[in-house]
Amino acid sequence: MGRDRTGSFYKDESGALYARITWTDASGKRQQRKRKALSGTRREARQHIKDLLDELDEQGDARSMDGANLTFKQLTDYYEKEYAKPAEYDKHGIKKAGLRSYKDVRRKLNLLRLHFRGRVREVSYGDLATFKRLRLKTPVEIKRRVKGRRGKPAPVTYVSEYHSRAIASVNRELSLLRRLFTIAVQHKWLKRNPFHDGDPLINIEEEEPRERIATKDERMALLAACTGKRDHLRPVLLLAFDTGFRGSEIYRLKISDVNFADNCITAVSYKGKRRRERQFDMTQRLARELQPLCEGRQPDDPLLTYNSRPLKSVKRSFATAKRLAGMADANFRLHDARHTAATRLISLGLSLSATGKLLGHTNPKTTWRYMHADKDTRKRAAELLEEED
Repeated sequence: MGRDRTGSFYKDESGALYARITWTDASGKRQQRKRKALSGTRREARQHIKDLLDELDEQGDARSMDGANLTFKQLTDYYEKEYAKPAEYDKHGIKKAGLRSYKDVRRKLNLLRLHFRGRVREVSYGDLATFKRLRLKTPVEIKRRVKGRRGKPAPVTYVSEYHSRAIASVNRELSLLRRLFTIAVQHKWLKRNPFHDGDPLINIEEEEPRERIATKDERMALLAACTGKRDHLRPVLLLAFDTGFRGSEIYRLKISDVNFADNCITAVSYKGKRRRERQFDMTQRLARELQPLCEGRQPDDPLLTYNSRPLKSVKRSFATAKRLAGMADANFRLHDARHTAATRLISLGLSLSATGKLLGHTNPKTTWRYMHADKDTRKRAAELLEEED
């Protein structure tokens, strides 16, 4: 039985010298690669053999895949193993591997595996367009919890509600699918990405903006609803309304991030490929709210807790607070509290560049999204134009 990997050199019919390596892949088939020695010397050929073997080692599991017979499941399995894993950062806070949202990516990979079967080379542009069309027609199922009447014990049941699927969700799935084919092209498993064989399937302009700005009365009503079982929601809303922190940044806060001596709070962000920190001065009401949460706690303890455990989500309590505040039908998310904070800062006269830095925007264009023309802005614009005439 031959060795797993061998290296040799030979001359073709024209007399040109080539270096060649052969190996056995995972399916038991013999594979080979060759490289021409331009100088025609054996010394160069030996160096080519060494280089080819080193490249083979660096590719790892990728070398065992045969592009002609590569299945879509094999491609997704490879992506899940090499890319869809927890993010790894170096000592400087720069991401070196993995994904922050790897769990959501794995969920999307399972969805793609159900739709695309067979070999990767058999997937055409028409198949991609069909996938987009079917996903847009597939409604989103949301299960709503239904409780029994008070005083009468009854098992908790759920009622399914169906809503139309947003184009933004389908675009995220298509983006992952395009990434898979890009990797296949990079590894020479595929000659051409099928996404390039027709009109663009991912169009961000088709997405409907979801920014929803809360009025002062709505903000006060939401905070007033944070009582009893929803006490833990109040500091979350205050942090979002008074600092513009993202939800992930709020849940990640520690006691050491709150500095009452300097009256500031530090947020840690992992947007992009770098770990970033930024500070925001606290309002008086926010400082009053956080003071009792920090007393007698260790620096590494999580700032926000619920039932003595780190707070990870306020989805259910936030939905109840919206209902009590008369906003049950409003398309208002927790992230919209960040939009509200940015819009308030700009409307109160803070510059776009300063607002963007406080919010942690790396692209100035992102801050322009918060330039909402509310009633006061429109009225002021009309007054300015009237003064000129």
